[in-house]
Amino acid sequence: MSRQVFYITYVLLFLIGGTIALLGILPFRPFHVSALALPLILLYGIRFDRVARLFVLFTLLIIFSGIINGSSLKQTLYFLRFVIVPYSMYYLVRIYINPQNIRRILNLSMMLAMLQLPVVLVQRLFYEQLIPLSVISIEPNDFTTGTFYVKNDPALNIFLFGLILFLLFDPKHNYFVRNRMFKAAWFSLAILLSHSLISHLMLFGVWGYYLLRGKKIRAVFSVGLASLALVITLAYLGATQQWLWQLSHAARQLSIREVADEEVFLMGGYSRGAAILYYISRPLSLFGDGPSKYYDPLTRTYLLGNTGQLFAFYGEVGLIGLLLGYAIFHAMAYRRGSSVSSRRLYFLIAVGLTITSNVQADASVMLAYNLLLSTGLLPERPHISQNHARIRTRPQLQVAG
Repeated sequence: MSRQVFYITYVLLFLIGGTIALLGILPFRPFHVSALALPLILLYGIRFDRVARLFVLFTLLIIFSGIINGSSLKQTLYFLRFVIVPYSMYYLVRIYINPQNIRRILNLSMMLAMLQLPVVLVQRLFYEQLIPLSVISIEPNDFTTGTFYVKNDPALNIFLFGLILFLLFDPKHNYFVRNRMFKAAWFSLAILLSHSLISHLMLFGVWGYYLLRGKKIRAVFSVGLASLALVITLAYLGATQQWLWQLSHAARQLSIREVADEEVFLMGGYSRGAAILYYISRPLSLFGDGPSKYYDPLTRTYLLGNTGQLFAFYGEVGLIGLLLGYAIFHAMAYRRGSSVSSRRLYFLIAVGLTITSNVQADASVMLAYNLLLSTGLLPERPHISQNHARIRTRPQLQVAG
């Protein structure tokens, strides 16, 4: 049963769900897909590990914040999507993924990841031709999600980040993957072609850390040449102009307090700089103003422009809720069977994405995050003993007949 649920969830969230939603064949959201894993709890029971205990604490905090702030039962239940979605994806991975099937699933994920770059290229180059076929209104900035669910480049990027970290930093387990550096570069290019500036910055950090930590001079030179070719290619595609605009826009939001920006934020619009100024000018909030106080997930209506989990959690369940959310990500990263070599970087990437996205309520993100933290279940690279090596390399004596 767990096998069928896992692959149905995997295919819907990572491969065909976006196309189904675009064409209006079967309107659904990733939340509905995450619910497929919940019946498994009745079959296999709940494992009260550290992650489950943190989810219990988080649920109690949500209820407590709702009570003291006078939130309605509906508002409190809506906010529990931040518990149901991540725990169902964590539970599905914990129940199904094991040392016997992890390699097969990683090979499947590598093949899926190789598809993302050409799909993202098509989405960027042929937006005007493709978007009339969609029943959903999609802006150009939201149309670089590859085969993943619509408007969900955080899911695409965290999936690719997990594979890049596995290829670059996990030599004990990635020995079965061929052309590792080529694939890591291929996946990186797909991230760069998405419209997520924060993902671009984190990607540069990952590659910088990889090159500098081992003082790989030849690798630095090779990557430098490849980067030059990449910049030329991206300039031809118009991506560099997009980066410059995003950088200037982000710097302007963080450095200038514009009345229009503040008004936009107070009316529910996007203005991250105004959000920072708004919250630092208020007293410290431990329990927030109440779950779902500023966002209705059914109508997707914002009362304040709390775009991103960082602001949503702090505004609605306070500093304690925000820290508990990060503690859940950390516990997932440091669970048994997680990849020891890259889990710290992967955790930091997930935290970085909370600045712009509600990743804890995103089933695609949470499935990718938990799945690609499971690489520690792989058997380590086999070693040939010295005695066996000497036997294999010992010259054979020829006996004259």
